[in-house]
Amino acid sequence: MRLALAVTLLVALSFGDAAVAAPKPDRTPPVIRSAIAQGANITLSYSESLDPRAGPPSAFEVLVNGVSTNVRSVAVQGRQIRVRLARSVWSDDAVTIAPSERVRDRAGNRARFSRLAARNASPVGCSPGLAGKPSGVSEALRDPETTLSGVGKLRIAILFADFADAPGDESLPELYDQLLPPTTAFFRTSSFGRLSIETVFLPRWLRISAASRTIGAGGQMPIVLEAIRAADPFFDFSGIDAVEVVLSRDGSTAASAYLPDFAPTIVADGTRLRFSTVIGNAALGNEPTAGAREPNLWRVIVHETAHLLGLPDLYQTLPGESLEPVGSWDPMASPELAQDFLAWHKLKLGWFDPPQLRCLRSKPVEATLTPVTESGQTAAIAVRLSNDRALVVEARRRRGCDAALCSDGVLVYEVDASTSFQPITVRHAKERGVECSAPYAVGTSYRGDGVLVKILAEVGDGYRVRVSRQ
Repeated sequence: MRLALAVTLLVALSFGDAAVAAPKPDRTPPVIRSAIAQGANITLSYSESLDPRAGPPSAFEVLVNGVSTNVRSVAVQGRQIRVRLARSVWSDDAVTIAPSERVRDRAGNRARFSRLAARNASPVGCSPGLAGKPSGVSEALRDPETTLSGVGKLRIAILFADFADAPGDESLPELYDQLLPPTTAFFRTSSFGRLSIETVFLPRWLRISAASRTIGAGGQMPIVLEAIRAADPFFDFSGIDAVEVVLSRDGSTAASAYLPDFAPTIVADGTRLRFSTVIGNAALGNEPTAGAREPNLWRVIVHETAHLLGLPDLYQTLPGESLEPVGSWDPMASPELAQDFLAWHKLKLGWFDPPQLRCLRSKPVEATLTPVTESGQTAAIAVRLSNDRALVVEARRRRGCDAALCSDGVLVYEVDASTSFQPITVRHAKERGVECSAPYAVGTSYRGDGVLVKILAEVGDGYRVRVSRQ
């Protein structure tokens, strides 16, 4: 009996000691197991459950193809963190993420902070963005704060201005019909209906106090200010997105565009007017004939309006150069032919979608490119040479807006978003200096920039191409 009691007491004491023993503290930091990008979401998986206070969205840094991308929200669910991006990513995008330093497990152990590449499980396609100048006119991503949207509806006020030494004597309804309907039709066609421009004009000449001979390119903003003030008693600027001032026939040959980065904001009828252009009687191809209006001046309006959408000039040349770096392949270089925009520009403006762009990463890309005048399956293939440079391959055919081009084929060009001088340069198939020699034909290839582009065959209206790294 005494033996049994002793054993019972010993067991009880042993169990009692186990019940009161303090557990070992958790000092093991959570380890990230995976990062998976899919559309607009990045899912981070860790080795253990996390504290729900992972930090604000701004504490997570996401780069898509080297370009910073806004994080919209962050949510913690058990061992996972769901990071919601402001825009979707696509299969060909390189996505990296640096988690917040505030990520901890439930015991308070901080996760190791490091940048890692996410496995991309997104739909097929590629984001067209490059790092570079983030605002105004450039080949970088469009900044919605400093440029007009290329998708949706824009309302543009058309004002006509003259000078004491160059009075306006043209019929304004006729001049309006000559200039604006072709402009709006071009944008509607080129954008595949994604951009609709409504123009509203004041049918009277507005006198500018300065003499016309004192007006030059780059110094035309006072004309905009004076024209708006003169028009205000007769014109309702409510809901207007931009103002375009067309000068009298003999007033000036200069044309300019003004964005918020370069010009003051004007307020009229409660509307902040931040975007404007001035259209002089610019000549296309030849010097203007005295007393004559350039018959295709609407093509200049296309060029200047595209500046308001964020597209830069492409016509700059170095001393001694006879051929512009882009030539007749985009209206931002030379609008004389009323040709279509490059595929890169259509992607930037939202007229092509990311699934219509393929990007070369490690494995070769083979696809059939449809001409830029058509909303086909694949519009272009891009090869990123750095965070702010890319090589782009697209197809051009003499039809639609490109009917006046001098040749068909595959166009290869470099895009450099780090500069405003010659940001795009066409890589000619034959000798540089001959405009029609730029496109590559079936059976030819481009070698350069560590890239090989082979034009394999014509497929319908398009071209089958293969792009790989050398």
